[in-house]
Amino acid sequence: MGDYEKGIDLLTQALEINEKHFGKDHPNTGVTLAGIGNALCSLGIPQEAQELLFRALQINKASYRENHPFSSSILTDLGRTFLLLQDLTQAENYLLSALKISESSFGINHVSARLTLTSLSYLYFQKKEFESALEYETRAQDICRKHFGEEHKHTVTSVNKIQIILESIFSNEIPTQSKSTLPDS
Repeated sequence: MGDYEKGIDLLTQALEINEKHFGKDHPNTGVTLAGIGNALCSLGIPQEAQELLFRALQINKASYRENHPFSSSILTDLGRTFLLLQDLTQAENYLLSALKISESSFGINHVSARLTLTSLSYLYFQKKEFESALEYETRAQDICRKHFGEEHKHTVTSVNKIQIILESIFSNEIPTQSKSTLPDS
């Protein structure tokens, strides 16, 4: 896991520079806002992350188009913030929108969809919709194997998640140790 606090400090400095030189609504400013929002989400600070991610999304939509590929990343991060807040309906809406953009921009097996897929798997796991959780995590695992290899931490993590999902399918309950973990970044 990265040093998110240091990253936030550096990105905050970059944000000040971007806003000064380019303006508050420039795409560079939006990218920096999204970076800070992503780091805050990874630190488990969803409310602050949402504020920045919503702003980044508005900048991206105004600068490009509604379904621009970068919107997929922002929508995934917004979905993850709603997962942290236990608002599964909002999380599902944002994550499915992100997946649709990613698949239409890059295809169904592109590496950019991995975090969205594993986030959807987590969401459906929390809803006890284990078959859907398995479907999305299996897709994420296929991407991990293809792009990162068998020994990569994302692949190994995905294998472990699938084992937990399968155990849950057979017992119809969520194991205690799996209730609070968000998908890896």
